[in-house]
Amino acid sequence: MGSNFMNYRATRLSGTLALLSFATATLVAQQDRVTAPVDRSRRVVLRGNVHPSASPRFDAGPVDPLMKLDHVMVMLKRSPVQQAGLDQLLAEQQDPSTRNYHAWLTPEEFADRFGASPSDIAQVVSWLQSEGLAVGGVSRARNSIWFSGRRTDAIGATDRSSPL
Repeated sequence: MGSNFMNYRATRLSGTLALLSFATATLVAQQDRVTAPVDRSRRVVLRGNVHPSASPRFDAGPVDPLMKLDHVMVMLKRSPVQQAGLDQLLAEQQDPSTRNYHAWLTPEEFADRFGASPSDIAQVVSWLQSEGLAVGGVSRARNSIWFSGRRTDAIGATDRSSPL
């Protein structure tokens, strides 16, 4: 009986260590992607981020610069490694032959594996606030941040030629 008890404890210990190493690897794998403060003189045009309905044929002209914009959302893109991992997880969650079959994640587990790092979130929140915008919150999955503010402040944080 003593031998079985020792085998049981060894199995539990090895399982716990495997779980801890997986959790540590997951946290270590999440890299900070915002590595410097925002430099307003360095801008990049992001392709494919405008809704199809936001076209010139629907343009009614500029709005009042003091108009308040409520609940504007910034969606954060996953790294290629995170996206590949998410694609794999989604496929495995639908495959009964895998250990991830129907193994759903909490928003916090999703955030730790596929969301922005806490440091990146803090950098983006700080930048939005420095532009005079009020940050309303961060999604539990750490993939979006919503904010409110005047049109002029929102334009200041983006391209001044924006049609907002």
